[in-house]
Amino acid sequence: MLINNQVDIGHPAAALGNLGRTIRRTIEAWSGAPEDEVPYPVGSAPGELLPWGGASSGETIFFHVPEEGNQQWVIGVHEHDEGTYREYAMTFNEWMLSYLRGQDMTVCSRNFATQGPFFTPTS
Repeated sequence: MLINNQVDIGHPAAALGNLGRTIRRTIEAWSGAPEDEVPYPVGSAPGELLPWGGASSGETIFFHVPEEGNQQWVIGVHEHDEGTYREYAMTFNEWMLSYLRGQDMTVCSRNFATQGPFFTPTS
């Protein structure tokens, strides 16, 4: 699914945009990244960054998997061009709603949705 022609989230069952396959490929791609790119390892274990989306402006969007079960999951965004990483102590729903409202959620270019939020199926 492509949100605002920018944020791309693969569908769990789609043949072309399979979310599981996309996550595995993104984890593999990040495995060779310099340690200063993101503050935690990329993967799916506790304490790691689980990639779930990306953006046309070069960001990778992660869930920061909690170290312990009672901790909140956090959204993290790595901005490729600047090489910066920022976390948001909020739920996925809160982060997405803030993004759709045009707030700065480290996804750089929000000019793709001048008429309001929309999504496009990607398969």
